[in-house]
Amino acid sequence: MRIQKLFIPVIILSCFFVVQSCKKSDGPTPDPTPVVMPDTLGVGWTKKIIADETNLTDVVFNSPTAGFMVGNKIYRSTDGGNNWTVVSSNSSQNIAITGDNKAFFVLSNGIYRTLNGGISFDSTGITGTPTDIFFIDNNNGFCIAMGSGLYKTTDGGVTWTHVNSTGLPSGQYLTLSVINSTTGWVSSESAAVRSVGSFATWQPVTLNGSNAGFGSLFAVSASNIYAGTWDGQIFKSTNGGNSFSLVKKFDNGGFTDIHFFNDQEGYASSGRHIYKTADGGLNWTTVVSLGESGIIELHFTDTNHGWACGGNVVLAFKQ
Repeated sequence: MRIQKLFIPVIILSCFFVVQSCKKSDGPTPDPTPVVMPDTLGVGWTKKIIADETNLTDVVFNSPTAGFMVGNKIYRSTDGGNNWTVVSSNSSQNIAITGDNKAFFVLSNGIYRTLNGGISFDSTGITGTPTDIFFIDNNNGFCIAMGSGLYKTTDGGVTWTHVNSTGLPSGQYLTLSVINSTTGWVSSESAAVRSVGSFATWQPVTLNGSNAGFGSLFAVSASNIYAGTWDGQIFKSTNGGNSFSLVKKFDNGGFTDIHFFNDQEGYASSGRHIYKTADGGLNWTTVVSLGESGIIELHFTDTNHGWACGGNVVLAFKQ
């Protein structure tokens, strides 16, 4: 059918108002559905989702089969991380396990301990809010707490005494690492410090390339120490922690955790990825890339067995 030229402008104008009316009534165009990238897991790595969990922050094993994991609850595995059982409804953020199988958990109001694999627990209250815990043997351990500083136990965590210390940084403590009864490091949001001869005196360490405090620290020996910052940087010290120099900046950013087996071989996590180095941090290979969850914690018992967690995801590595 032919349309008279006189009516063509009228029809076009009418269509314009109809379209505009539809746009107003429909509202703004919704954002497209986010694209979730698939997981890429290297050889030996497996992934498991923990139902009803959103905040996994630490995983520690003291053998290739037995370990604990914490988040909104405390979990126990006896098969290398294939299956996890809730052993406590308490929320925790850090774990320490001794050679004689005592396990310690940092709670917001104290330290939680089990001597029998999570069947039963006892607790010790300390002043302040504990954030990290570290044992150097079966009996001697340390805990750092916001608002009160450093605590020490010499009886396997039965009792804890406050250590009068000068030089500890202010702000929220992020990590505590100890190698012996006189040598250790503490990091906060603002600075990192090391002990000077004893845990009574602490002094700042020099970070060549960053002003951030360490979120993680791993001492390979008394001389060689690796550290990671919140923004995806790896630092290394070869002088006992007096100073640290940047060895790697990951483009992904995010919290960085580290675990080294010797001065050359180790792993680091940053954002949704896990990397491996065999040359002291000069070069890194991506071994895990997750589509969604970020990785908070890495832990290995040996070169053939390792674990990682974050959000509601736990990863296991076995070779």
